[in-house]
Amino acid sequence: WGLALTGAAFAISSITRPALRWAVAAFLFSVGSWFVLQFGGSTTLPTGSGFDHITELWSFGIQAVALLGIWFGFKSARSHGGFKTSMGKAISFFTIGLMVQILAHNIYYVYVFFLNTETPYPGIPDIGYIASCFF
Repeated sequence: WGLALTGAAFAISSITRPALRWAVAAFLFSVGSWFVLQFGGSTTLPTGSGFDHITELWSFGIQAVALLGIWFGFKSARSHGGFKTSMGKAISFFTIGLMVQILAHNIYYVYVFFLNTETPYPGIPDIGYIASCFF
């Protein structure tokens, strides 16, 4: 773990823009926390917390990293010429794909947490997940 943390700290320190540094740190934290959840100890939460499983809580929190990715994606696409250049188009389409994934994930959360029902399969969230493949 020490080597991984040292490498992550070096990667973050080499980034000059502060906002991008925070985005990379949030991404690395989310990846690290995922590994801890997958290979660590207990993943159940106390009853009454609103989440049955800690991975649901993690999945809900990871959307903040995706929103940062959308913001940086559109910003980067604009700096590369937007839809006027090949690079701008590529970045824009990746960003739109990420945006559709977030929309599908939020529809899933509406089913699970607000409607308290099982998500139908195939269902409305699957439309977003499949549509993101085209971007």
